[in-house]
Amino acid sequence: MRTDAAALCSLATFVVALPVAQATDYYASPTGSGSTCSEAAPCSLNTAAGKPAAGDTVYLLSGTYTGLRPSKSGTSTAWITFAAAPGALPVIEGGNVGSGTIQYVRYVGIVAQNGSSGGFGNGWTDGSCTTMSNGNIEYINCIADGNAINGIAHYCAGGLRIKQSIVLHNGNKDPSWSSGVNLFAVQGGASSNIVEQTLSFENIDISTNHTDGSGFIADQNSQGATFVNNIGFRNGGSCIRITNSSNTQIINNTCVNNGQDPSAKYHDEIFFSDTSKTHTGALLRNNLCIPTSGQAGLTMGTGVTAQNNLFTGTVSQIVAATGALDFHLASGATAIDAAATGSPTPTDEIGFDWKCIKQQTGQAVSWWAYAVDYDYVKQIGGVAKCFASGTRTGTPDVGAYEFNATAAGGTASTGGAPSAGGTPNSGGTQSAGGVPATAGASSVGGSATAGAKATGGVSSAGGVTSRGGATNTGGTPTVGGAVGSGGAVATFGGTGTATGGATSQNIQGGNVGTGGSTMVASRGGNMSATGGASTVALSGGAGNTSGTTSSGGSASPADAGGCSCRVAGHGSRPNSGMGLGILGVAMLRLLRRRKRG
Repeated sequence: MRTDAAALCSLATFVVALPVAQATDYYASPTGSGSTCSEAAPCSLNTAAGKPAAGDTVYLLSGTYTGLRPSKSGTSTAWITFAAAPGALPVIEGGNVGSGTIQYVRYVGIVAQNGSSGGFGNGWTDGSCTTMSNGNIEYINCIADGNAINGIAHYCAGGLRIKQSIVLHNGNKDPSWSSGVNLFAVQGGASSNIVEQTLSFENIDISTNHTDGSGFIADQNSQGATFVNNIGFRNGGSCIRITNSSNTQIINNTCVNNGQDPSAKYHDEIFFSDTSKTHTGALLRNNLCIPTSGQAGLTMGTGVTAQNNLFTGTVSQIVAATGALDFHLASGATAIDAAATGSPTPTDEIGFDWKCIKQQTGQAVSWWAYAVDYDYVKQIGGVAKCFASGTRTGTPDVGAYEFNATAAGGTASTGGAPSAGGTPNSGGTQSAGGVPATAGASSVGGSATAGAKATGGVSSAGGVTSRGGATNTGGTPTVGGAVGSGGAVATFGGTGTATGGATSQNIQGGNVGTGGSTMVASRGGNMSATGGASTVALSGGAGNTSGTTSSGGSASPADAGGCSCRVAGHGSRPNSGMGLGILGVAMLRLLRRRKRG
């Protein structure tokens, strides 16, 4: 009897250790010709795009591709992901990334440029839609650059999330009517559609009406959207515009020198196009506006709940509004410790590295002056490394940056000018890949085993989106859960009703110095602590974890929004029914053996 019990115990241990059914990773290359789309033999993107089932990931190696039109949907618990391979910067030349029929699909670390009908989106539908045509789409660490119409646009959709992306130079082709990020007749309310920690600049509307060209817009019959911790600057029209839409929350954004197009009809930093529907459920909270000379920081009429905004800020509030840009708050800025507290206030900030943007002359539009520094972005390991979101501490600040934000590695940033030298990851070794380790890339200094961070490796520079290939800590492969479930509600904790009522407490002006103290941690440098606990406050909702990062040791991964990221061949789809079936058959064989003996 004891022998059989021991055998059953051993068998049970064996069954528990059996491999479970796995999601599949596919690889695409601009020169790929394989059919299996493995890492060793990548295939073309067209071939790879047709392969993934729910829960699978397609990794794109560096280079230029000519199209990405997925045809399959994921599920709410098993998204399909198209992601840059670790350290890669894949470019979709001709833009037009997306489809109007799919759901539960995310794009990570991909550039869409020069699209004839836009960068990313689901294709035009008019604003008369009464139901959601598609949705549950996410764009993380993406760039939409130089597309003829909008940069990222969704129509009659819902469950949208745009995070830590860069959107620029879109709309310079007829019929235009374009903005950087355009949410047109989106469905589901403010918590369903979230745009966060994203830059949008130098977008334009060249239509004869010149009504658009904004950085961000909630457009025509949208049911609600949340814009939080974003930066809009030097757009042709407004920074953020709301037209004929309701339930828009605009929280802790920074808007600088918009209205650059002399022909633009609407050019104030935050602009409500009408005085009725746009005011319904609208909330303006903790926004910093630095308007172009002669223009206004806000046009909204009456009836909008506005709390602790600075609408008439001057360039002295930030480190640099011209030349080598840097919108970190300057030392002594009146925006510091001036935000409304409580819900809805984000616990994180944008943490953008301004070395990812460069000055550039001779562009297609006379007033365009800046561009993405793609060489630098490649050097640091992809778009994700341009963002090192920190935690807001104490009384929060107005705008997208927190002056004393605690970076992911545990070092408090004091704002001010970038650190001397300005090289990425100064004094440390940069993590290989650098992008959200969607392929489980190992750190330099060690090899990865089953997707874990290599022993002896160092933390990823910036420290906010290094995932090391481990399965989503929150237990599901979605970024922040199903879109909307872990987004604005979890981040802001509110329903859109302002805590302080409708009283306006806006700060006007401010006389501060133009200088700034040197940053303790370079925004482009090594944000990882050498020992000690590091806590990352993420806005993706449940599933985020804090970890202890020690030099040479292991790190508890902080799930940047809950993306299910895997090393090839190490994804997970639990199949407990199969394990139990095997255990039952084995037990039956043991009993038969005892009966024969």
